[in-house]
Amino acid sequence: WDYSLTWMIFFTCIVTCLSADWCTSFFGDFEIHLDNPFDLQLTAMIHFAEVVPVKPNVLAILPALVLGVLGGITGTAFTWINLKVARFRARHIRVSKLRSIMEPCVLVLIYCTINYVAPFLWKCEDIPDFSGLAPHSKEEKARLVTWICPQDQYSPLASISYGTTEQVVTTLFSHKTPGLYPYSCLFVYVSLYFAFACYTAGASISSGL
Repeated sequence: WDYSLTWMIFFTCIVTCLSADWCTSFFGDFEIHLDNPFDLQLTAMIHFAEVVPVKPNVLAILPALVLGVLGGITGTAFTWINLKVARFRARHIRVSKLRSIMEPCVLVLIYCTINYVAPFLWKCEDIPDFSGLAPHSKEEKARLVTWICPQDQYSPLASISYGTTEQVVTTLFSHKTPGLYPYSCLFVYVSLYFAFACYTAGASISSGL
């Protein structure tokens, strides 16, 4: 038993489930559905409660594959960078107890400073009415951080940086909130988070990831 065999079994199970779901939807009710051949029936899938129902489609596997490739690339980059950082830390940081104590303090100071200054670089955006999420519009508005913006406006980067993890993830996965966070804002946040995660992993602090 090894890791390669485990991943092959896992991949086979995913392909089998997807194929079974598609066949059940395509040949459902003893009929061949040629009008929407790539749609999947909700009865043929395991799905979770949704605020706004989204009709599943077998072609959704394509963006999932892209995300999988990106995840693999970033994971490889994280491991490679972290190994370089570990060697640097062993040569220059671990040689002194004072340096080992000061390193996480300096990291926290730098990260907090960047998180405080960065939201000033983006202009304030008008808070949308979330008409497509009528029963949950108040919840969506409550997740946005006003920061230094006037009333009825929010700061995109501050909403990501200062919101709780649950709030940010919920907003990012909402189907009726496109453009709520500009791509430039998301790119800067992910880049900063990734860079500091690569460096802090292995520091003299229980930082986690």
